[in-house]
Amino acid sequence: MRNPTNSGAMVHPKSIRIAENTGGWVLPSETITQEVFNNLPELLRNACSQFIEPIEKEVFLVGALGVLSGCMPNYIGHYDGKWVTPHLYTYILAPFGGGKGTMTYARKLGEGIHISKVSKSEFALMMFKQAPKSSKSDKTDKTDSASVVRPPNEMLFIPANSSKTAMIEALSDNKGSGIIFETEGDTLADALKQDYASYSDVLRKAFHHEPIAYLRRQDKEYKELNSPGLAVVLSSTYGQLLSLIPSSENGLFSRFIFYCIKPKKDFKNVFAPNMERYEAYFKGISRKIEQDYFYLEKLDDPIKFRLTSSQQERFMHHFTKAKEESIDQLNGSINRLGIICFRLAMIFTMLRSHEDLLGPGQDMICFDQDFENAIALIGILKINAERVYDYINRPPAKQMPEDMQKLYDALPDQFTTAEGLKVAADMGIEERRAERYFSTKFTKVSHGNYAKRK
Repeated sequence: MRNPTNSGAMVHPKSIRIAENTGGWVLPSETITQEVFNNLPELLRNACSQFIEPIEKEVFLVGALGVLSGCMPNYIGHYDGKWVTPHLYTYILAPFGGGKGTMTYARKLGEGIHISKVSKSEFALMMFKQAPKSSKSDKTDKTDSASVVRPPNEMLFIPANSSKTAMIEALSDNKGSGIIFETEGDTLADALKQDYASYSDVLRKAFHHEPIAYLRRQDKEYKELNSPGLAVVLSSTYGQLLSLIPSSENGLFSRFIFYCIKPKKDFKNVFAPNMERYEAYFKGISRKIEQDYFYLEKLDDPIKFRLTSSQQERFMHHFTKAKEESIDQLNGSINRLGIICFRLAMIFTMLRSHEDLLGPGQDMICFDQDFENAIALIGILKINAERVYDYINRPPAKQMPEDMQKLYDALPDQFTTAEGLKVAADMGIEERRAERYFSTKFTKVSHGNYAKRK
């Protein structure tokens, strides 16, 4: 990790430019610009460059930010009167087959840590089971305080379909931290619908590191997490999103980074030679991240991240203006985009500093380049949040009468009034009603000619 407190290492680039809106389904400012990719820390920039298609890079980056945010223990920053960690909630939205596949490579960034933790737990559990029964202390065998205690179940990735109790236990066993990674958002949604598994409150509290406590019914065991840190990485279709977040009033909405992608119409080259090296490449990065993770975890005192006074001033100006320009219903989202921006700057600065080891308790001053990139990215994410807000709050479509739906399906893409009336008559639909239907639900190409709306 390179020490950013060294003035020689400070970078002062030009401000990142966000492209202007020019129209279309996805406007340029709604997608992650090349400037953002160019200004990423080397490790993340090189990882993104492995992918050729822009959509693949975007999906990987958003997923990677979520995963990496959960791979930086003992790293805190002071924000709004309290110490916060880098943990993020990210959500990628796309139609079925929309190109979310590269998200799985984002998970590989944390696999080294996860495998190491699981292997350690399996070994500890084996030793526990081999210990003399009279010395064990578990659910069925309580002895004195010197007993061998059942080892914690360590992991990095916590299953999304856990019960509430299992989720809290997993966080407790892992020093209050973990990552939920799920490529099908309805897996989490289904879990939250179950009475025994509804840990929506845990997700809401963990975002702000609020205390979480529970009492086990079976043995009256009380557990409390004073400052949990949870990262959540999800992807789904728009329909699956509504199962998890049915309303913008739902507290989860404003806690997530949303990124909406539109799939390309071309068929992807599934035999591209560069794809053959993905597994080896990401395995190598995973080992590096694993080394940094366990170094940070062993520090006696956390590394403290700070913005410079000029960055703080720019930060306040940016988000004051953002709130002034946003609708009242999105005030909560703008407030949380502030802490998300701060966490993005934390992640970027740590990654840029990973080559030289930092001493415990040292301050890590944000690089200007990383601050500007966080501001640029948050502007793009704000537009995506507005798009998702509009989608969630759109008025429900009126149901078309069954006979008219059948008429619609029976009509060709283009037809004359006479042709349409004949189809309607064959179905027993009154002529005047059919004509009114043609004039209101179809595009009038010319006099007496109609076309289905695309």
